[in-house]
Amino acid sequence: MAELEDSESWETEVLLKADQTIHVGETDGPLFKTASGTWLQDEHGRFEMSLSRRYDAGHEKRKTTDVGEFDFEVGRVYSGELSYVGASIAVSGSIHIIDEKLGNEEVGFFNLIDTTSSRRNMDS
Repeated sequence: MAELEDSESWETEVLLKADQTIHVGETDGPLFKTASGTWLQDEHGRFEMSLSRRYDAGHEKRKTTDVGEFDFEVGRVYSGELSYVGASIAVSGSIHIIDEKLGNEEVGFFNLIDTTSSRRNMDS
């Protein structure tokens, strides 16, 4: 999946599992500690994926003004439409943050292309 949020862009490997959960693999973006999510697709080709990533931050507390080590979670909702790129399935759409105060705010764009068949060919 290619993600573009603010002025940053990165690629993240995601596996959409049959039980509608997500396995998140390697990324060239911010390194997360854990990630989880769910996805769904309706009969009209509308796609939605919710993804949460947990990150480590800070450093060991050395002064009384230091915050110390901590972790935090970032959640995003990816909404788009299913299409085809050659024989491969693709989804393009927008990235949203759901915030109690800001509401549903669009924060970027994404592209997701099914590379399952090419991965199977590389594994052979």
